[in-house]
Amino acid sequence: MNHVARHTLTTILLAVGLALLGCRDQSSSPSQPAPQPKLTMLAAGSDTWTRDTAYANLADTDLAVSAAIRLVRLAKLAPLCVPDVLTDDHIYRLTFVQFNEHLYALGLVVGSDRACLHAPILFRPEGVVEPVAVGPLEEATRLYLSADTERFPNVFVQPDRVSVLTEDGLTIAIILEPDPDVVFDLRVEDDLGRIVLLLADRPVEVSKYLWDPWESAFIGPAVNRLPDPPGGSFYIDLEGSRMLVPMGGEMPEPEPIKQTPPAQPPGDAGGLTAL
Repeated sequence: MNHVARHTLTTILLAVGLALLGCRDQSSSPSQPAPQPKLTMLAAGSDTWTRDTAYANLADTDLAVSAAIRLVRLAKLAPLCVPDVLTDDHIYRLTFVQFNEHLYALGLVVGSDRACLHAPILFRPEGVVEPVAVGPLEEATRLYLSADTERFPNVFVQPDRVSVLTEDGLTIAIILEPDPDVVFDLRVEDDLGRIVLLLADRPVEVSKYLWDPWESAFIGPAVNRLPDPPGGSFYIDLEGSRMLVPMGGEMPEPEPIKQTPPAQPPGDAGGLTAL
């Protein structure tokens, strides 16, 4: 091999070595964080709003969702309906609701029914963010928006309880004694909501609770038998159910009578008289 050929081969080998070295350096360098998706549905500059500004913007239809997201960020919360990484598609599926001058809600629409919000959160005066549920229960929480609150209230339905939205916030209307065999759900009949109790493992209705607007309470059984399987009975926690008028089903067992010791006359200390 002559001098020119050796020089050419050396140049080629050096170029290949440098190229391989460059590839190795690139592969070993730390990966760059994925770029955030570009958002067009958030109000410009909303990520710099103060709490007061964001709270004031909740009343603006065009800015409400952006304001709610900003309040969640300022509260350093991570609800399911406002994940760390947002996209325009996710923001489009968010629905914001104003109930009165000091109570709002934000939730995620699944499908086309914008009257059912999944994983909702509440907003109170001064921009306070109030999660309705945390942990695994959050995903199973739904807010049903009523078309006519004179006939049926706005309700939050969770597997073990139904809460009614009042002027001041949430009131537990019906709550189960711990029971993994049944869960609450809502069905619409004749344009009205119906709270039903279903078997947890299949959509078999075991009880129904109708809203009485005159009593401002649900009417339904506090105890009833379950089909076999699983058998047994379900029990409503009557003490914790603040908006339930028990009716139908089986009668609950009477509460045991608490024996109250007779009052002692003044000066009587267990049969001994103080000197």
